[in-house]
Amino acid sequence: MQNNIIRKALVIGIFLSIIGASFVSVIGVNASINEDIKYTNKIKNFKPLLNFKEILDNKLDSFIVEQEYFKNNNVKMVSSDCDPIYLLPTNLSDNTTETEIVGDLQEALDNYLGSGLIDVNNDQTQYQIWNYDDYISKVTLEFEFIGNEAGNRNVFGYYFDSDPNSFEGVFEIKNHYGYNLPLANPGDTFIVPNISKSSLGYLGFAIDSQPGNGQPYKLFSENDLNPDDLDRALVFTLCNESYGMIYVVCFEDLRDNSHKDFYDATAIVRVLEGSYCLNANDDSYTVDEGATLNVVAQGILENDENECGFDITADLITGPTCASYFELNDNGSFTYVHDGSETISDSFIYNVSGTTGPYDHATVTITINPVNDPPVIYPISDKSTEEETLLTFIASASDVDIPPQILTFALDGEPTGATITSNGQFTWTPAENQGPGAYTFNVVVSDGIETDSTSVNITVVEVNIPPTLNSIGDKEVDEQTQLTFTATATDPDIPTQTLTFSLDGEPTGATITTTGTFTWTPTENQGPDTYTLDIIVTDGITTDSETITITVTEINQPPELNPIDEQSVDENTSLTVTFSATDPDIPGQTLTFSTMDLPDFGTLIDNGDGTGSIQFDPDFEDEGTYEIIVTVTDDNPSPLSDSESFILTVNHVNQPPIAYFSYTIDDLTAYFDGSGSYDNDGTITDYIFNFGDGEKQSGMILDHTYEEYGTYTVKLSVTDDDDSTTNLSKTINIFDFILPEINDNTPKTGYTGDVFTFEATITDLGNVENAYVEYWFGSGSHTNITMNNYAGDDWEETIIVDSSTDILHYIISAYDSSNNWNDTGIMDVIIYDNDAPVIINNSPSYAIAGYPYVFNVTVIDNIELSGVYVEYWYDNGVHYNESMTDIQNNLWEFTITVDLASNILHYVFSAVDLSDNWANTETIDVSIIQNDEPSNPIIDGPNTGKPDIEYDYTFVSTDPNGDDLYYFIDWGDGNTKNWFGPFESGEIVTVSHTYAKKSINLEPMGTKYIIKAKAKDIFDSESGWGEFEVTMPKNKPLNLPFKWLYNFLINNPILLKMFEVLYQRG
Repeated sequence: MQNNIIRKALVIGIFLSIIGASFVSVIGVNASINEDIKYTNKIKNFKPLLNFKEILDNKLDSFIVEQEYFKNNNVKMVSSDCDPIYLLPTNLSDNTTETEIVGDLQEALDNYLGSGLIDVNNDQTQYQIWNYDDYISKVTLEFEFIGNEAGNRNVFGYYFDSDPNSFEGVFEIKNHYGYNLPLANPGDTFIVPNISKSSLGYLGFAIDSQPGNGQPYKLFSENDLNPDDLDRALVFTLCNESYGMIYVVCFEDLRDNSHKDFYDATAIVRVLEGSYCLNANDDSYTVDEGATLNVVAQGILENDENECGFDITADLITGPTCASYFELNDNGSFTYVHDGSETISDSFIYNVSGTTGPYDHATVTITINPVNDPPVIYPISDKSTEEETLLTFIASASDVDIPPQILTFALDGEPTGATITSNGQFTWTPAENQGPGAYTFNVVVSDGIETDSTSVNITVVEVNIPPTLNSIGDKEVDEQTQLTFTATATDPDIPTQTLTFSLDGEPTGATITTTGTFTWTPTENQGPDTYTLDIIVTDGITTDSETITITVTEINQPPELNPIDEQSVDENTSLTVTFSATDPDIPGQTLTFSTMDLPDFGTLIDNGDGTGSIQFDPDFEDEGTYEIIVTVTDDNPSPLSDSESFILTVNHVNQPPIAYFSYTIDDLTAYFDGSGSYDNDGTITDYIFNFGDGEKQSGMILDHTYEEYGTYTVKLSVTDDDDSTTNLSKTINIFDFILPEINDNTPKTGYTGDVFTFEATITDLGNVENAYVEYWFGSGSHTNITMNNYAGDDWEETIIVDSSTDILHYIISAYDSSNNWNDTGIMDVIIYDNDAPVIINNSPSYAIAGYPYVFNVTVIDNIELSGVYVEYWYDNGVHYNESMTDIQNNLWEFTITVDLASNILHYVFSAVDLSDNWANTETIDVSIIQNDEPSNPIIDGPNTGKPDIEYDYTFVSTDPNGDDLYYFIDWGDGNTKNWFGPFESGEIVTVSHTYAKKSINLEPMGTKYIIKAKAKDIFDSESGWGEFEVTMPKNKPLNLPFKWLYNFLINNPILLKMFEVLYQRG
């Protein structure tokens, strides 16, 4: 790899040697090479940079001016395409800056600063420009003017740094080769219109005749210029392209074209050197904190550089900020008294100027030597705390030294137990024996050299300690039994205090003496229960207490049952005997009743509230006398009870007979049998039936015929020999059981889409309540409808037959007033097709001459189709009949190629099904149009960019017929994008593309590509090519030797070929 680099370097060196000799001859006999221009620290506002574009046939035709600006001072010089130069003036700092040409700065700084600069012409002109913002003593410019004739050589140029509000100075013109400027008179004015920070302008000058050699011209703002001068202004601008400090200047005659030969010429202008005659340099001094600094003349002026030839003086611009006294004299001496603040530096700015106007400014820096200052502790307020209570605070202090020093804290004379951390955190918890009391001590702060302190007063307050009640514990006592105990306590205070006892929340009757003796006898109604109370002890200030629980135990007493009287009741009659009991316990307990010797017809009822009863229901066999014992018992764990007995007498009573009958029905006749009736203690003497229709009859077994069907209530009454009577009623239904008779009169055939009527004659012994038809087609869903009784026994109902030719099944059913149902069973009707096909036209609404036209139709029928046909004809009247093809799902098609000579296409569709049902459409007319090709695509997007970066480009074409479009793209770099789409006509299509970086690229402006695109419609009618030019510059501009090499090789094709061969081999 190293050998390849050396071989390439040798190749480039050989060609640079050839170019060096050839290049001078190209420029002219007056050209020479100035090597290694030296630059000094005086060049503050710019340094010349050199780059070169091309020279063709001793004439510069077109260049592109890149942006030029001063890197750190924001002085911008921008121009393009022969627009006037725009200047944004701003104050220039004292820092040395570099002129920066966008895109070429870094390469120029790294490789070519100060070497190989081309001196286009040895003759030089000097300009002096003064302003109120900064001062430039000399600008050396060098020019070559290229006119239409060799003798038309002259030189002029400019450089200025303007004040934001005004500009005035001297602009000297020096002639060359004896050529006189036309139309220039002494004293004429140069124009500087609208130069300010908020408004950009252009620089021009008006010339009427030749000035004297060295004649000064003054430059004014546009507002100070006569309008007539503007009409005669000559504007010159940077034109097309310049590199580095070589500027190409165009001239434009704003007045007329009488001197076109001169004004249309082009000049090369290059800045060779720029410097100041007056430079102020910064100074530095040192003084102790709070001390005085005296500097004698020349003082700060001693190191300032003055090549202007006049005396200079110092004037204060910005004074110091940390001086208690400051005075600056014009001879450079000054007095500075530091104010003692903790600062480490101070400064002031002065202006150095001469008697004729130029000036510069510099900064004087004063370093402050710090002096140690003692720390200052902040006062601490008096503190107060209680015994055994933590007291804490933070001591703070300040140190004015810069940088601040580390401060530490300590105590002096502090009470036992008090401490402070090094960062000032104080803590102390006074003991019981340290209060009450007052304590004074010092808090000390130190910076390691000096200290400061403050005294602290702390008052410790006595705190009473509450007494401690000794544990008592919970207690238990029976009702009406005394409970007593003695509470005790201690007091930790020194000296101890007198303690007294009391109660809180105590039950009624409970007491305690001041010395702690507790007594209480719970009453009957206070048990059983649980009582919570507080035993309290106090020292007169604070208290202690214990909450205890006293459980009062219940003492059980037996319940008392009230006496129950003797009772009497008849057989088959109910009797309720009630009783009650009480419980002397408080609270009363739950009482439960029980019995002994209770007969089966007696039921004990316990109400749960101390009352109860016995429900007696003696039967006819329960006559007699019964002794019954009732006992009441409480629910105590050791239950107690009480009992009472009473006598119950049951008296004899006659039993009534039992009535019962059964029946059967035969149409209107019912048969009754009452032999099931009986009497337990006697004999039945009479049976009477009431039939419910107003008729009665006596007898045990009999029958009865009703006059009409219906529901009747029949009652049997039986009487015994003791004249007791019992009744029994039953409901019977006398109903019709004969089914309705249905005669089906429905037709056995039907037709799709027609009306179909179900018919039947229905008779019954009673009334026919309603009739129905249930019907369905094939295996489809069932439908139920109600028939219409249109006359006598005749019923009917009408439906519309479906388009289906499936068999129609049906069932006719009816029921009478006795809910007797009957039906015909499933009946069948044969359905025949009677529906023509339905035709739906889907064909296009227009046809294109010479292109396919597809007849498209949807045909729907309830049965299979036999065929679908299209008959079509053109203007000549010749008819064509064609069978269409069933594509899918009832969709039929037939395709033709449209006649080129006709304007209208006529056609008719027809269809027939297997039942020979025909259908056809009306005549349909379609216009025939000619197809037009789409427009050439319009391409848009960035026309320049960088390789290896993706860019978006847009393509749009329109089709006169509104057809959708497809696109084809040729990117011009060997890549294409084949037909893609479709897109709507007029739709903007965005496609991205990336141009690859070339491995060898000698073209200074980069590589140009032609993007080409065409469009076609859905009928493959293609447009012409649309084109768009794109330039991809080099990722890094060519350095200067390669640009010279490129320009030379372009004019020497043989050498170019030799270079390519050598470069490829290297």
